[in-house]
Amino acid sequence: MLEKGRISPLQMTMIMNPTITATAVLLVPAITAKYAKQDLWISPILASLIGFFTVFIIFQLNKNFPEKTFIEYCTDIIGKIPGKVIGIFYLIYYLHQTGIIIQEYGQFVVGNFLHQTPLVVVMVSMVLVCASAVYGGLEVIGRTSQIILPVVGLFFILVVIMLLKDLDFLEILPVFERGPMPALMGAYTPSGWFSEMFLISFMLPYLKQQQKGLKWGMICVFSIVLIMVIANLVTYMLLAP
Repeated sequence: MLEKGRISPLQMTMIMNPTITATAVLLVPAITAKYAKQDLWISPILASLIGFFTVFIIFQLNKNFPEKTFIEYCTDIIGKIPGKVIGIFYLIYYLHQTGIIIQEYGQFVVGNFLHQTPLVVVMVSMVLVCASAVYGGLEVIGRTSQIILPVVGLFFILVVIMLLKDLDFLEILPVFERGPMPALMGAYTPSGWFSEMFLISFMLPYLKQQQKGLKWGMICVFSIVLIMVIANLVTYMLLAP
C-alpha cells in the first residue's frame, strides 16, 4: 500500500459528507420534485436505505480484509483476473464521475460568479488544487475537510435561517396526497448519490480505529439525509411547484 497516512472516523465522515451533498443539494430537489411534488422531502429518507446498506456491506468486507481496499481484496474473493477487471472498471467509472463533477463545478462557478472566465481555466484550477491535496496524502484531505466543512455548514445554516421568513410551510401539505408511490419514484435518483458511500471502502483500511467505521459511516449517511431533507424542504417551500 502506497498510502501511509491515517485518518480518524470523524475525518472519514467529513470527507464523505461533502462528496455527496455538494452536488446533491444542487440537483436532487429539482429531480425529486418532478415525481414526488410536496413529498420530495420524504424521498431522500427512503433513498438513504441504500446508503445504510452500502455502509454495512462495506464494513463487513473490511472486517475480513482490514488492511486492503475494495480493489485489493476483490482479487482475493473472485480471483486474480476477474478481480483486476472489476478494479479497472471501477477506476474508469470514478475517473468518468470525477470528470462530470469537475464540469458541474466549473459550470456553476462560471455561470454564477466568473462570467467572463473560460470554463477550462476554472476546471483546470480545481484539478490542480485536488491533485495537490492527493499528493499530500489522505491525512491532508482529512484535515482540510475539518477546516472547510464547518465553514460551508455555517453558511448553509445561515442561508436557511435568512430564508425562513419567505418560506410557505403549507406548500408541503398534504403529505402522501397521491399515496407513497410518488415519494418512492422520487427516491430512485437520490439513491444513486447514497450509493457513493461505497467510497468508504477505500478509506476504512486507513482509519485509526477501524472498529468505529460502521458507526461513523452510519452517522455520515444520517447527516447527508438531514442536509438533503432540509435542502428539499427549503427549495419547495420557497419556490413552490
